[in-house]
Amino acid sequence: MAFSCRKLLPAGVAAAAAAIIPVSSFAYDFCYDDPAISVTSNNGHQTTVYVTSYASGSEHAPQLAAQTIDYVVATKGNTVTVHVFIPNGDDAAPFTTAATVSTGPQSSGKLLAGSWGQSGKTISLSFKVPGN
Repeated sequence: MAFSCRKLLPAGVAAAAAAIIPVSSFAYDFCYDDPAISVTSNNGHQTTVYVTSYASGSEHAPQLAAQTIDYVVATKGNTVTVHVFIPNGDDAAPFTTAATVSTGPQSSGKLLAGSWGQSGKTISLSFKVPGN
């Protein structure tokens, strides 16, 4: 996985993340990863979304690289829930995490869902499949 660590988030990421991350938090040194996932709805419609996940502090880059991402589609309707799990560090101490789901890379396009989290706990992000 390719990921980046920065003191300041890129403009597109900052704009989308501002919806879930208070401005005062931008002082953090965040690492982020931005994999694309292909989601298939109940009616067979397939779309690609981007899961941008964040870990506070460049020292947590290995945990971000070890994250797991999966999704489930509700049995009725086209609601998708993406699960993002970023493990704790070697010292087992939790650290701040966040994740967004959007229609474009680095939280560009339409922001579908976003939330703060904590390492060692799953972030669940629910949204309707775009185009349905």
